[in-house]
Amino acid sequence: MTRYLTRALISALLFILTGPYYAARAQQPDNLPQIIAGIPFKGAKKFEDPRLGLGVTYENEGASLTLFIYNAGQREIPTGIDGSILREQFEQSKGDLQEAVRQKMLDKAVLEREGVAHLGSHEPTVPAREAVFELKKGDNEFKSYLYITAGNNFLFKVRYTVPKAGEQLKGPSPEMISREVGDLISSWLHR
Repeated sequence: MTRYLTRALISALLFILTGPYYAARAQQPDNLPQIIAGIPFKGAKKFEDPRLGLGVTYENEGASLTLFIYNAGQREIPTGIDGSILREQFEQSKGDLQEAVRQKMLDKAVLEREGVAHLGSHEPTVPAREAVFELKKGDNEFKSYLYITAGNNFLFKVRYTVPKAGEQLKGPSPEMISREVGDLISSWLHR
């Protein structure tokens, strides 16, 4: 009986001590690539507020790719793109650009289109809500792509912003970004 209680106490203690470690590891994938679609890794930041999770940034010649892995303070987040938590986060993320205009950080942010995208290069792809914006700051014009999906009780938000020269993008195509980022998210979801 004593041996059983000792094992139970050790197991409980290990769970208490390592539980936060494994929760944090879920937010810090160990397979962050150094380059995505030709854009080099710049850094990762684990936010002090655990609801905000982890932000990972890639930057190159004006192009910026940011991935956020977070739970928004929710214990259970439905997988896929139809849950109310994901829809709320999608609307908030779209609103962030309008707020940037109100605060004069951007001159213009116009929603060009929104819908569903399929991220990744192989089946099954990762479905995501998508919004595409035209942005302007001074004489500079940008295209900004927002993707958000959910799985394993986390939200995965991707924002890719790239300068424009006329109608040409001055960076990797959004198709290349969505393939490579989708494969990365898929690898995290199918561990």
